[in-house]
Amino acid sequence: MTSERMARWQTRQGILQAILRAHGAIDHDFRVDLGLGRFWWQDPRTGQPSVVAKTRVLCSWARSNGSLLAAWENRSLPESAAVRPVPGVEPRLSGLSENEAWDHALAIADGAKAEFVYRAPNAQMLIFLGLWQVASAGPEEAPFEPGPPWQHTRAVLDALAGMTDGEQLRVLARNYGQSWVEDHVRKGTRWQKQLQALGERLVILSTIRDDAAVRDGIDALRAEVARLES
Repeated sequence: MTSERMARWQTRQGILQAILRAHGAIDHDFRVDLGLGRFWWQDPRTGQPSVVAKTRVLCSWARSNGSLLAAWENRSLPESAAVRPVPGVEPRLSGLSENEAWDHALAIADGAKAEFVYRAPNAQMLIFLGLWQVASAGPEEAPFEPGPPWQHTRAVLDALAGMTDGEQLRVLARNYGQSWVEDHVRKGTRWQKQLQALGERLVILSTIRDDAAVRDGIDALRAEVARLES
């Protein structure tokens, strides 16, 4: 059943599609820099931005177990990249279907007064982003250029190292590891192979049943990322 909230946001999302269509950007690639709070649609052939927006994370939803984590509860995100807590919204849920995750993300979007919502998918999870100030990209708008991923990977590993629930630790380790293996933003950059290798090792750690061994492995990855950052 379509909720009142879902129906209202479907109208909003239709407006976003109309904006993208008017700019010939329906099939354009998306790029996001959470450090800058910036979202781009850009031509995949030229890399030229077509539409830009401000963005923050609303929540994420894991395909593997249906767990949803509100952005303000996600310790792997810098505070500036997450929306503020929304009163009355549960920050952690499990066993949600994708439709239920959408409805929860829209509740957060309402509380954050987002103008639009964008679902950024990968094989392991969906990340729901709030968008504000969607506008044409000016001629001076620089194309997205991916930077090194180490600040983000370090924040993720630090958050995993602080978790006390071994099962949840393994779920998140698998999801984040797979997302690094499949990271399309840094495809072709000098960081691609190193990031993929870290992701593969994190996925392997997620299969180990000994919590202490998993934590030791995460500590080793943290030390490696520290070396890559230096």
